[in-house]
Amino acid sequence: SWTFTHPTSDYIALYIHGNRGRIPDMIDYLSQHLSVYAPTFPGFHQASDTQLSEETIQNIVQESLDHVKGQGYPSENIIIFGYSLGGTMATYLASKDPHLHKLITLNSP
Repeated sequence: SWTFTHPTSDYIALYIHGNRGRIPDMIDYLSQHLSVYAPTFPGFHQASDTQLSEETIQNIVQESLDHVKGQGYPSENIIIFGYSLGGTMATYLASKDPHLHKLITLNSP
């Protein structure tokens, strides 16, 4: 996973990448305005070669949300940001926590 801490923002983006991996320009842009936590799925960006499945991805995004909350970010300060296929997982994650108020998806199926 990648973590970028913004020195003054109380908000964090949980960035869920798509099939083609991370979009560094997007993470660079987001990290100028708020903190960013970006989990890595198996097979992308030096992640382990664990078999990629829907269940694996769901577990990773849920563990990532738990991690962000464990860092002291309340649900209302977390922006779930999904890019491409990551938008599907972002929507799934947002549906599981009624206190999450911010969801952004780009180029989602």
